[in-house]
Amino acid sequence: MALAGCSGAASSIDDGSRQINPFTSPCLELPDTVSFGPTSVGCDLSRQRVTVRNRCAFRLTLTTEKPAGPFGVAALPMTLEPGEQAPLSVGFAPVSTGAVAAVLTVFVHANDSTQRNTFAVEGVGVTARTVSFDQLAPVPPRTSLLVIVDDDGLTNAEQNFRDFARYLVTAGWPSVDVAVSNVSGALQSPDGVTVLSTDAAEFEARFQRATRTAPTPGRRSCHDTALSLRDRREPPGFWEQPHSIICVTDEPDGSDLPGSEMIARWASGRVLSPFSVISPWHVAGESCGRFEPRFERLVAATNGLREDLCTPNWATALQTISKATLGFQTTFYLPSTPSLRSVQSLEVSVEGVPFPQVDFRGARSWRYDSVLHAVILEPLYTPTPGQRLETRWQTCD
Repeated sequence: MALAGCSGAASSIDDGSRQINPFTSPCLELPDTVSFGPTSVGCDLSRQRVTVRNRCAFRLTLTTEKPAGPFGVAALPMTLEPGEQAPLSVGFAPVSTGAVAAVLTVFVHANDSTQRNTFAVEGVGVTARTVSFDQLAPVPPRTSLLVIVDDDGLTNAEQNFRDFARYLVTAGWPSVDVAVSNVSGALQSPDGVTVLSTDAAEFEARFQRATRTAPTPGRRSCHDTALSLRDRREPPGFWEQPHSIICVTDEPDGSDLPGSEMIARWASGRVLSPFSVISPWHVAGESCGRFEPRFERLVAATNGLREDLCTPNWATALQTISKATLGFQTTFYLPSTPSLRSVQSLEVSVEGVPFPQVDFRGARSWRYDSVLHAVILEPLYTPTPGQRLETRWQTCD
């Protein structure tokens, strides 16, 4: 163990004629150099315990100055009696990769005099270990979808329903049983087929014809239409398997019920069916229809979704709702170990293709939930069944 360098200072010890400097020789014994091995950036502080000893015949008080870069000394101030030794904790917390060195100072005090002691520190910062976790998007069960169409001049209705039909056929899930109704409650039956299966060769053409519903005069209510079909159990078998309802309308709901009674009627069924709506979103200034505030409450109460009709391509909104309500997994849980160093180190990819957290429009595509310890994807960006979702993160474990 080598002695660190020191320097004297004036003393307040007085023999009646002159002040005496108590530090006639180095009083503190400590190492010349403390070396740290590779230490992960951004992880917990790496610590080493070194022994210091009071070599003088009087009590010493030890203090230190502010940390030198990523290095520092803990557990000071402390007092050492003559001949006493004690552990000193030296820490290293690198903020970047690569070798780094510094000099730390420990001040020794006795009777208002100070002796300065220094020692060298060195270490290497390295990138934290990266781990990955793969999951396959599960295949949802066969599902029924009821589409209620208020065909009263919907924007680009034919093109959007054509795009949606193509999506249902190619989405990669098991076949979906689709029924289409207008807002009078009349089920559409192209070629005499009421329930259209997406695995049928004629599905796209039949769906296109079914969604060309005639304008319905008088009062029009998506809510009443869905409840009427549910109470009549039409189409047969639809309500007995997992199902979801999507209403596409540019009008306020024609029901006379307030929002609370609409929710109460909907909740009276044996199963609380998800009720989703594509309609105008805004209270004023809409050019494609009128806002319906009761839909907000009904959608929230049934765990449905609401998307905006006032866009030329609302087929994308239909896809988003379908993924969320027909069983696509949006929440992917991460293992508890290895631990996550920081949310910023989290990366997501689907089938090997990086999946940015914010898309090209500036909209969020996924987020990390610290309570669930899970990655939650927005419905539009959920992987199709069977696709591999890889999550990578840095860990300090």
